[in-house]
Amino acid sequence: MYMLFYTLLAQRIVINGKEIKGPLRGDITTVWDLLSLLFNFGLGFVGIILVITFIMAGYDLINSQGNPDKFSEARKKLTGAIIGLVLLSFSFVIVRIVAYIFNLQGPGF
Repeated sequence: MYMLFYTLLAQRIVINGKEIKGPLRGDITTVWDLLSLLFNFGLGFVGIILVITFIMAGYDLINSQGNPDKFSEARKKLTGAIIGLVLLSFSFVIVRIVAYIFNLQGPGF
């Protein structure tokens, strides 16, 4: 069964006695390890997008110059970014709780 995960994830294959290793890290041996790595990458990517959204909303808020329409749009962007941050935090906590309950271990835990 252990070799099955290597074959499915294309981490290691032996052809004519020569071993060829895959591009993923060596500590990824199960599908859960791969999903954990992708989830952590996704969290980082979404975090960067949130920071950019906060900066853009702040810039728009400063440059609204008292115009109610521009101020309202900037406020909507800022509200959306805050809601996104809350959802990102909850998803992180929920995944950690599920991993703890089921005793799942991976590179990100």
